[in-house]
Amino acid sequence: MRALNGQITLGLRGGLEIQLGVPIDLPLKIAIARGILPTLALPRAGGPDYLDITVPERPVAGRNPQPSG
Repeated sequence: MRALNGQITLGLRGGLEIQLGVPIDLPLKIAIARGILPTLALPRAGGPDYLDITVPERPVAGRNPQPSG
């Protein structure tokens, strides 16, 4: 888990980052992530690098065009 500037990000072992944003409605955000995660391929299998749930009504999964490292 990483907290930077009030934004929470979780890093999963498979390489996916879950961006939760500000710590508001965390149970809702986590429930949404739990529903979406089983449908996503791992990043190394061509799946997304991140799952952004900062706006719970509009979750977004995608690939970071500039990986860190």
